[in-house]
Amino acid sequence: MSLLLSPLQAAQSSNAHSAGTDIFGFMQSEYAGCAAIFSDLDGCLISSDTVLPGVTQLVSEAGDRLWIVSNNSTDTSRSLAARLKGLGLAIAHEHILLADEVTIRKIAKQIPGIRITLYASELLTELAVELGLKPCRGEKSDIPQLALLTRDPAFFNA
Repeated sequence: MSLLLSPLQAAQSSNAHSAGTDIFGFMQSEYAGCAAIFSDLDGCLISSDTVLPGVTQLVSEAGDRLWIVSNNSTDTSRSLAARLKGLGLAIAHEHILLADEVTIRKIAKQIPGIRITLYASELLTELAVELGLKPCRGEKSDIPQLALLTRDPAFFNA
């Protein structure tokens, strides 16, 4: 989707959020009929808790063809789907791919039960435990076998 925003348009904008993606232009283009539409979240669909112009129409018209691919590192796909629903955007959690969640799921599948030093949000830590991973912080009696660093709000505020 962001292919429709040229670097010149972004550079000319004094406000990055107002530069945004030209959703209305996208919906009029031949790309709107693609079998799947992959979009970043922040700055493309929302800005903080503000739905960007044209996004409601995009979500409505694209339906199940719309996928969110994001490096959002505090949510899970379920928590993000719930937050988006609260903003009026109905996107199934199965259509939300978050880098940190995908990483945790891949680790749990490939190395079940591994002891892991996990610096992550509470939601992602809960997911890791739910999937059978064993978060630890490296005490002598419980040395981790793997470390995963994500955006941990508590890490820098401790």
